[in-house]
Amino acid sequence: MPNIAEQLAAYAAELSYDDLPAEVVHQTKRTILDTVGCAFGGIDSGPGLIRFRLRDASVRLCSALA
Repeated sequence: MPNIAEQLAAYAAELSYDDLPAEVVHQTKRTILDTVGCAFGGIDSGPGLIRFRLRDASVRLCSALA
């Protein structure tokens, strides 16, 4: 008998967009838009700026190793 992860994977693999209820599609779209909006809204915040400094540091490190 497949474990729960295998059962969930099989369900997801067989699922099609048309199988989803309209409310699920609507809420999923809202959640994605909210997430993107929060990301843009927080880009200039303290944690957002830390992320850019980390990115710049990793780019410099990768360039130095190349």
